[in-house]
Amino acid sequence: TDSEPGFDVDPVYSEPTGEIDEAFDAKSGKWTFILRSTNSDSAPTNWTWYIDDTLQSGANGNVFEFTPPHSESYVVMCIFWNTSGYGSASVTINKNT
Repeated sequence: TDSEPGFDVDPVYSEPTGEIDEAFDAKSGKWTFILRSTNSDSAPTNWTWYIDDTLQSGANGNVFEFTPPHSESYVVMCIFWNTSGYGSASVTINKNT
């Protein structure tokens, strides 16, 4: 039989990736952190937020607002996932910069 040359392609399950955008509101004294997906083929569907390795409550999905702690610097991290996998992003905030 005649057959055309070709190859099998397995579906690629792309894991979600993202970056954290941050903004400070001087009037309220609160920071807002937004996890922005950087993989259009695999956006996250679940998020957990941490400050200096401490799990935070009160996050609204990919958006987290909080009043900063008294320390000079801290790390805000988001772990996110969907059915294809998981990823993480973090940002370090220095109060004096």
